[in-house]
Amino acid sequence: ELEANGGQNGYWKIQMIMDEFARRCAAAGAITNAADLELLRSFYDCRQNMTRVLNNFAPVCDRLAALAGKAIHHEALTDEDAKWIENYGVTLAGFHFYRGNSYEAPQDDFPIVTRVFSSPLSSSLLYAGLARPQALYIIIPDGKSWQLYRGAVMTYREFVRPAGELLDDESWRKMATQGQLPPPPPFTRSFYADMGVAELLEKLQPQNRGEHFDYEQWEDLMSAVDFRATAKDVPVLLKAMIQAGKDDEHYGDYVANLAQTIGHLPWEPYQQELLELLASPDSGLAEAATTILADRPAALDVRHLIADFSHQPPWARRYYCVLLSRQPQPTGAVHELLLRALHDPVDGVRWQAAMAIKQAGWKDRESVAALLQTLDDTNQVVACAGVHALIKLGITNAAPKLLVRLKTQLTASNLPPEELERQARVITGHGGNQLAVGVLDVDGLGDSIGVGTAVGNRQPTGLRLPPQPESNWPVELYDLPSVLIKALGDLNYTPAVDVLAHFIGTEYEDGATQALGKLDRASATASLLATAGNRQVDSFIREKMLLTLVSINATNCVRDLIPLLDDTTPIVYSQAPFGKEWRVCDRALLTILGLLDWYQPAPITIMTNQQRREALMQKVRDWAKDNGQMAN
Repeated sequence: ELEANGGQNGYWKIQMIMDEFARRCAAAGAITNAADLELLRSFYDCRQNMTRVLNNFAPVCDRLAALAGKAIHHEALTDEDAKWIENYGVTLAGFHFYRGNSYEAPQDDFPIVTRVFSSPLSSSLLYAGLARPQALYIIIPDGKSWQLYRGAVMTYREFVRPAGELLDDESWRKMATQGQLPPPPPFTRSFYADMGVAELLEKLQPQNRGEHFDYEQWEDLMSAVDFRATAKDVPVLLKAMIQAGKDDEHYGDYVANLAQTIGHLPWEPYQQELLELLASPDSGLAEAATTILADRPAALDVRHLIADFSHQPPWARRYYCVLLSRQPQPTGAVHELLLRALHDPVDGVRWQAAMAIKQAGWKDRESVAALLQTLDDTNQVVACAGVHALIKLGITNAAPKLLVRLKTQLTASNLPPEELERQARVITGHGGNQLAVGVLDVDGLGDSIGVGTAVGNRQPTGLRLPPQPESNWPVELYDLPSVLIKALGDLNYTPAVDVLAHFIGTEYEDGATQALGKLDRASATASLLATAGNRQVDSFIREKMLLTLVSINATNCVRDLIPLLDDTTPIVYSQAPFGKEWRVCDRALLTILGLLDWYQPAPITIMTNQQRREALMQKVRDWAKDNGQMAN
């Protein structure tokens, strides 16, 4: 199983298991128990799989030779040949121990290395290894013309290292990602076209791309830059990133790709230059520099960051918060600075400080108290960030205070959507740009902030519209009440059930329903049932409670809903659904059908067909009489 699903990693894990097994048996002088005997048998069976793989490999080689012969002799390929070639990738993957849908989550585990010779005299080891595959171009005749074909070829490396500097596949792959592999053997120079990083970057410039240049060519060149770049190329790469033209259609991808390449290389000597980019009004450059620096936070000059923090523009202070939150061993000074940043005069910095405390994973009393204080922030989106941080940190003992804050929202006036949207723009902006999902926003809140606060997304609370089961998409809001509701559900605070139920039938209904589904279902169900069955409550609210029972999948309450099949109280809407009156008994029927998964036909058909409704009501009553067993 390890070998089939783990590729080369699985193979080496098997080797490690068997090495340990061999040492144990050698120490004991024999196989001492049934478990070890079973392990040995499993290993033997596993090795037989290798025999089968090798036996299957020979016919593949024969088939490839036959296809090559057809090409040489200008013979046409058959339909069977074409189909076999089409599936050749899957065949080849099988010989590399990849199975099933492994292509959906590809692993960068191709480079491998092994020792082939050791010299006791020189205390050195000879290694042979495979680097990353490279593009292979072949020109062969095709009838009366010549045809250019493109494929891939494995790249071979052979080198000597001191015996004390051992290499395994993992360290070899790390060297590959950092561009530190030894050069190809000399014999490859006759057919190996090597282009330097500077020349590749020159080809990527808009003025040098040519008339027929396309995005696939651009990606190939960027991949070549990433593959060939070494430590000596860092200055060239930095210069190219800084001087990139913003009018280039590939500007964003270009800067991001260069940042990724630099991040793999030893950039530490250029740390000051990268830190200066954080203050750039170009959000793309500032984000790219932060990405590079955050890749190895232990290499950062933390004392410089702390001393320079207050002298930076607002957006740079945000990037500083990100870098400080990534410190593997944060000092007291880092902790103090981020707590102080929660009171920064700039809203965006306060928001970033809350996110940084979450990212750092701080659960100490001082940090939790500081996050709770953000509930009173003048910018409600900053308060939301504080609550989000408490959720992600799993601070369950903060739930009582969050519930108290939510209760005050029941009696207070909600912030006007226009003002909330203005506050959100302050958070999401960097030179007028939308906050991107990246180093500033690792949890992807930017979409919720930017879309959820839009005025057009507000549900009209005064309009009583019937539910549309087949097109009722939830509207996600991002203001303090909605985030507090989510927090109480995520923190599993069951005393909040009754308060959350008050939000059913309001613009926060979707969030409250989701939160109720996460809490103690028995308590939530009891509260919803009590309101749904109370004839003194507004019929529109009673219907909302019935809908919520389905949303939280309260299947244990079906019997309690049976009496509501006789409740003919009309549900009052702003406009009648389908031109006719709708009653509590009708909604109760749909609720029961939903909980029993008896939606046949579709709900809209049940709602409009009186005869069908009566037949289903009788079926449900029969089910209740038959001790919960479905009637035939």
